Amino acid sequence: GVEDLPAEGDTQRLRAARRAPIAIGATEALTVLALVDLLFGGFVAIQGAYFFGGLDTLARTGMTYAEYARRGFFELLAVACLSLGLLCALAVVTRRPAARVRRAFNAASAAMIALVLGLLASAFERMALYEQAYGYTELRVYTHTFMIWLALVLGLFLLALFRARPQIFTFGGLVSLVVYLAALNLANPDALIVRENIARVGRAAAYSHRGEEVDVFYLTQLSPDATPALAASLGQLNGESWLVVAAALGGRHDELARQQAADGWPSWHLGRASALWAIERTGLARPQ
Repeated sequence: GVEDLPAEGDTQRLRAARRAPIAIGATEALTVLALVDLLFGGFVAIQGAYFFGGLDTLARTGMTYAEYARRGFFELLAVACLSLGLLCALAVVTRRPAARVRRAFNAASAAMIALVLGLLASAFERMALYEQAYGYTELRVYTHTFMIWLALVLGLFLLALFRARPQIFTFGGLVSLVVYLAALNLANPDALIVRENIARVGRAAAYSHRGEEVDVFYLTQLSPDATPALAASLGQLNGESWLVVAAALGGRHDELARQQAADGWPSWHLGRASALWAIERTGLARPQ
């Protein structure tokens, strides 16, 4: 019947390949990648000793730990983030029809990622040196761990590029972000900060400064998640530091007890409850 006759005229695939709204040729993309690779490579080659010198750099230049760690640190981190954005953009808009072109694009992208990982390693080392010298803060911990996650994302991008499977990067990046945030929450950064900073007081490390005391005031301003570790560290403190922490723990107990009484059981929170129990075990809880 008529229904069995094929359609007349040219036919098209029902599922045409999606094209980016903006497209550039492989030559233009490779030129950009090559120039950025040369820029990063020359920068790392010239500044390599400065980036990775550590204590030797401090001795030669006379800089303080803070100056060495901060100088260029956030710039290096920004360059790493911008480089990832550039690679993603080029991977989306670049036409790569031939296998030879794809191999060249992948090689240039891999070179950039390797150089960016080198910059991240330098920033990571600087932050580690800074933490060993002056202790941990929330900003330092979050920045340090963010660099680890960013290095993982760069690795996922490279794997997706070589396997020609963008979902490895998109899905893997999302999953890694969720895992990173969950692990950060489970690790309890505030308690880690308290333990590590107070441990530095009695630890004779090469990075310690004579006469330096732990900043107990900063530790008492952390969230209730840090309170159990702070209460457990009282035996490692003495003098004015002990008095400051003891007064802060007593005040926090009052605050948490009033909040719990006012809000009732629906507002019960494990972190706040653990803080109350930890303070009560020290005997610093004030009668209500």
